[in-house]
Amino acid sequence: MLHTILTEFRLRGTALSLETLSETLGVEPSALEGMLRTLERKGWLVRIDGSKSACPSCPLGQLCDPAATCEAGYVLAKRQ
Repeated sequence: MLHTILTEFRLRGTALSLETLSETLGVEPSALEGMLRTLERKGWLVRIDGSKSACPSCPLGQLCDPAATCEAGYVLAKRQ
C-alpha cells in the first residue's frame, strides 16, 4: 500500500490531502494517516500545514496560485 500511495503522488505531481487520498485509494482516513506518517518519517513525503505562513518553506511554494486556498496535506520529498 505504501508503494501505491507514492505512485499516486507521482502520477498527480502535486500535494494531496488526506481526504483526497482516502477517496482515491478507498482507504479509511484513520488507516491512511499512519501510512502517510510512516512515509514522512522515512523521508518520502513532506507534510504541508495548509497555512499561508508556511508557503515560503513549502516545496510547492513557487508553483501555487497565490490566490488559491491551501489545504493541509503531503507532497513528495525532493529526493524523488
